[in-house]
Amino acid sequence: MVKKRLVVGLSYKNVDEKLARTIRATIRSSKDFKDFLINDFQFSPDEIVYMSDELDENCPKDRDILRKLSFMVRMGKPGDVLVFYFCGHECRIPARTTKNNSSFIEYLATGPTSDGELTMIQDHDFREIVETVLEKCFEVK
Repeated sequence: MVKKRLVVGLSYKNVDEKLARTIRATIRSSKDFKDFLINDFQFSPDEIVYMSDELDENCPKDRDILRKLSFMVRMGKPGDVLVFYFCGHECRIPARTTKNNSSFIEYLATGPTSDGELTMIQDHDFREIVETVLEKCFEVK
């Protein structure tokens, strides 16, 4: 069994000063969760990918997080433990179609584009990755 984790903590301090003031504890919370995995669940620090705008002036963008998450899932095998923890801003908007069962589209706010707009991970992009995990765990024969 392999334990793989992706922990993301975003403060948006280099993106939007107003946004950064509204969300103060994300870095501390993500570090606490990382320590929790190591100390309480005996996860190896080598197996944790930690992404944060504290470590780098560039806030991780949607594609960066999705790439790491997709890789973790692709390399996973039945019996592995996969953990994704995101501590940052989220938002939701009303869905335009009735195909969405919650009537909303949810997003995780990530790093900015070159014009300063935040990138977003949409719920359906995340769901596709999760469904890959389920398909691997419950292979239909």
